[in-house]
Amino acid sequence: MGDAQAGGLIGAFRRPRRRDLAEAAGMFAVFAVIALPLGLVTGIFAFGVAPIQTMLIVTSIAIFVPSLGEEFVFRVILQGKPSFRRTPESSGTGVLDPGFRRGDAMRIGLSLIAFVAWHPVQVWLGLPMAQPVFTDPVFMCIAVLLGVVCTISWQRSGSIWPPVLIHWLTVIGWKGFLAG
Repeated sequence: MGDAQAGGLIGAFRRPRRRDLAEAAGMFAVFAVIALPLGLVTGIFAFGVAPIQTMLIVTSIAIFVPSLGEEFVFRVILQGKPSFRRTPESSGTGVLDPGFRRGDAMRIGLSLIAFVAWHPVQVWLGLPMAQPVFTDPVFMCIAVLLGVVCTISWQRSGSIWPPVLIHWLTVIGWKGFLAG
């Protein structure tokens, strides 16, 4: 857990700034522009609208599982306190502060690997929300991209909520409109 304890666990739940949410929206848009065509061309995604009852259930459950649960584990716990140090005067143009603390890059890399690996592991363990598509290499590439976007959002904002929002919107979009 390390640095996550020093303000990270409690501090991670702080309310995000407008700039954090705006950046998350931009990152989600970039993610969608890459993931949507990739998923459609390869057949991982297919357009189709889920019934309203399904959408209501997915919308209310997905905020907790997988979004909040996975972001808490793979961003807050495994990565710890964000490395990007933003000051009120900073332009926010850098993704990560070049002055990483020792081990930051390793923790971030390992958390991304664990995030991607978690998806096929769910299938192999027979967990209730797992789907066979979780083992598909294209799906795993999309999971890598989602993990990178959520990591950047966590590192830049220091709040769990922007990456949770990105993850949640991804799940809702996939389950509700892409036959997930």
